[in-house]
Amino acid sequence: MLTNSGWERAVFGGFKFSQIFQAFSGSPLPITAASCGTNPAQITCMPTYNPSFGGRVARINGKWGNGVTRTTFNSPSNVYIDSNAFVTTGNFVFGNTARTAPYNIYGPGNYNWDISLRRSFPLHLGESSRLSLQGDLYNVTNHTQFTVASPVFGNASFGQVSGTQANTRRSAQLSARIDF
Repeated sequence: MLTNSGWERAVFGGFKFSQIFQAFSGSPLPITAASCGTNPAQITCMPTYNPSFGGRVARINGKWGNGVTRTTFNSPSNVYIDSNAFVTTGNFVFGNTARTAPYNIYGPGNYNWDISLRRSFPLHLGESSRLSLQGDLYNVTNHTQFTVASPVFGNASFGQVSGTQANTRRSAQLSARIDF
């Protein structure tokens, strides 16, 4: 039932709500090798695709860190990249993997949602005097986003989901302003 009483309009009316939703795709992961057989002075080198790798994709969990939480990131389920998909190259042989995103391996996508609620009240101190109140909430969903510990093949933490979170914290902001 909708009523038109003045006090209900004064208390519940006049609010302005706005929101911003942003979605980002993941960045391609640059898989490199810990040791090069080509030139010892070379800083980075590429591993080679394993010719006997039988998996369809090198992503073990399919989705990014599927089932991994802050308390279980050290468990065996935190592996995101299958190390069997790569091998190191022999002496004086360059690796044949793509520079970025071999096997179509991308990092996590991201999304963010911010909301704002505002309201203005007349102050009756002059013709245009108003009190404006505003409340903003940033990163409303506050979802956990982990990172890859190391994309360097041959490193002990290669392809594992790390305990480091890349997401930003949830934060709020309140403001009041008098216009005259």
